[in-house]
Order: sequence, then structure tokens, then C-alpha cells
Amino acid sequence: QAVTGAPGLAIGQVTQLRAVDLDVAVDGAGVAHERQALAEALAAVAAGLGGGNRAAAEIAEAHRALLADPELAGAAERGIAAGRSAAFAWRAATRFAADAIRATGDALLMERVADLADLERQVIARLLGQDAPAVPLIAPDTILIAEDLLPSQFLALDRARLAGIVTAAG
Repeated sequence: QAVTGAPGLAIGQVTQLRAVDLDVAVDGAGVAHERQALAEALAAVAAGLGGGNRAAAEIAEAHRALLADPELAGAAERGIAAGRSAAFAWRAATRFAADAIRATGDALLMERVADLADLERQVIARLLGQDAPAVPLIAPDTILIAEDLLPSQFLALDRARLAGIVTAAG
């Protein structure tokens, strides 16, 4: 059953947003190298989190807290110590944390799952030397359809061009 975020009717051109996970190497290039790469990527993503309006500032604060989470860092460190690449270890750590949150069934905590997915993609993109996944340019009166809309994707949207958003989750 659908949940309406805002009442009304929207008419426009549909654009589908599909999340794509970047391919990552399983094995690392040495523990010291991978530790350094992850530390630099985490710092760069944290530094790039902007403030802006109140919603953006709140998301940035939540993301900084997750980037500094010792349990998340510890899980990634264990993966790196086992010979995995920083990207592989980070993905495994964030997905393990997301699964643990889902297992609680707590609706309030479920919001952190999207934050973890967002940070997973941003950090991995940084580790691979790529730009963070971009939100497509949208035409005026667009109805955006997506499985889920990550916080950074939402903030990057040109909301003046949106007629509506439809997501399966989030």
C-alpha cells in the first residue's frame, strides 16, 4: 500500500533513476595501502559534505557521524586486514550495518539504511577515483521514479523542475 508524502496530482514526463553499484576489486594491494586509501576517501567525503539549507545540514551531520562510527570503521578495518580492498571492505561493512538495522524493525532507524547506502556509494566512488554517482539532468515537470532516493541524490535534484517523486522505498 502506498504512502502519500504530499497530496495532489502531478502530470509530467517520467524519468527513471537507477542506482548502479560500481565494481570493486575483492583483493587489496596491501594492508597499509588499503588503510591509507580508505582513510583518505573517508576524509574527502566528510570534507565534501555541505551544509546549505536545514535538511542538507541535518543530512551532512548524520553522514559525518556515520563516517566517524568506530564500529563501521572497525568492520572495514577487519576486511582490509583480511586482505580485501578498501572498497570491498567498506561495502561489506556498510551492508552488514544496514542488515543489522533492518533486523531491528525500528522504522526510525531504517532511515539510516539509506544514509549507509549513500555513503557506501560516495566512498567507493572516491576510492575508485570517480565522481560520486550523479543525479540525471531532468526536464521541466519531471516525475522522478526510483527504487529509493538517497539523501545526496535528493539534495542534488533541481526541485524547481520536479512535478513529483515516486519511490518504492524510502
